Amino acid sequence: MLLLLLLSLFHPATSIPVSAVAATSDCPSKTFDMPWTITNFALTPSSIRFNFIDRNDQLQLKTTCYGTFIDANVGGSISQIENGEYIQCMDEDVAFQMRKGGVLMIERAYEDSCLGPPPYNRGIAFGRYNVVSTLPSCAAGGPIEHDHIFVTITAMAS
Repeated sequence: MLLLLLLSLFHPATSIPVSAVAATSDCPSKTFDMPWTITNFALTPSSIRFNFIDRNDQLQLKTTCYGTFIDANVGGSISQIENGEYIQCMDEDVAFQMRKGGVLMIERAYEDSCLGPPPYNRGIAFGRYNVVSTLPSCAAGGPIEHDHIFVTITAMAS
């Protein structure tokens, strides 16, 4: 960084925008120090629905997520879920995917000026919840319901 700053003094073509330097130095970045909360989780052989809550400081967000991924009229079962595209929730900063084997994947986009100037100020956090232990009841046609699930954030990207 110091080398680039010194170069910019002698070569104007290599100058660094002030906002990029200010946004990345001594900036209190937003952190995910608490797991996400999933409430009213319901999974059937043909659909999934839940409320997503992020209670992390400066990142609070609540949204509803739902999707239909199997045609139950064609004899579909939970084991036929294919890995596919993420489904966006009502708040488009949150998306989810129900993976084969009973793993709920969640991604949550956020803005943080400490990551850099736009468009580099966007990050994505990823979390997962394994529902495999309760899948037999769903595969047999019964719903899976949970009042509260805590989803650990497993990865970050910017």
